[in-house]
Amino acid sequence: MGGMADSSTPQALSNTLWALATLGVRDVSALSQLVPAMGEMAGSSTAQGVSNALWALATLGVLDASALSQLVPAMGERAGSSKPQEVSNALQALGSLKWYDAAVHSRLVAAQLRMASSSTPQALANALFSCALVCHSDSSTDALALHVSNLQPQQLEQWDAQAVADTLFAWAVLSAVGVTAAATAAVAAVGLTGWRSSCLQRQPGGGMGVSAAGLTVADT
Repeated sequence: MGGMADSSTPQALSNTLWALATLGVRDVSALSQLVPAMGEMAGSSTAQGVSNALWALATLGVLDASALSQLVPAMGERAGSSKPQEVSNALQALGSLKWYDAAVHSRLVAAQLRMASSSTPQALANALFSCALVCHSDSSTDALALHVSNLQPQQLEQWDAQAVADTLFAWAVLSAVGVTAAATAAVAAVGLTGWRSSCLQRQPGGGMGVSAAGLTVADT
C-alpha cells in the first residue's frame, strides 16, 4: 500500500479514502499510508478531492494534524470554485473533527452564503451546525442564518426534522443576528412532524456538545 500511495494521483487517493469511509472500513495500516500522502498532495488536488478527503477523515474519525494542516488551507483556497455540497461537506468535516481555522471557516461560510439559493436544506443546516460546533461566528454566518430565516413556508417544507434541529441548535449557540422569534417558530414548526422519532433519539450531530475542550485550533 505504501508504494501504491506514493505513486497515486490526488484524485485516486481521495477516491480511495472516500470509498473506505463510505464502506466503514477503518484499516489503520492503509490509512497510515493514504492520509499523509493525501495531505502532501492537497495543493494539487481539486476542490472535490479535498472536500471528499476531509469528509472521509471525519467519517472515519481520523484526526491527523499534519494532513489536516495541509488539507484545510487547500480547501479554503478553493472555496470560491467549490460546489455547494463540497463546501458543506468540508464544513461538516471540520465541525466533526473539531478542527478550527478562523480564516478558512470564514471563506467557506462566505462561499456557502453566495451559493445559498442553490444549496440543499441539509447543506445549509450542516454549514450552520458545523460553525456552532467550533463556535465560529462572523457576518457571513449571521447572513446565512438570516437567509434561512427568510425562507418561505413552501421552501421550509423541504426541510426534514434533523436539518431543522441542527439549524435551531446553531442559531441558539451562535446567537445569530437578525433571526427573529417568528422565524424561529416557523422553522421549528416544520420539525414537529416526526420530531420525537427522529430527533429526540440523539442530540444534533450525533450527540456532540459545544465545548472548547478537544477543539483543535489551527496556527495563525
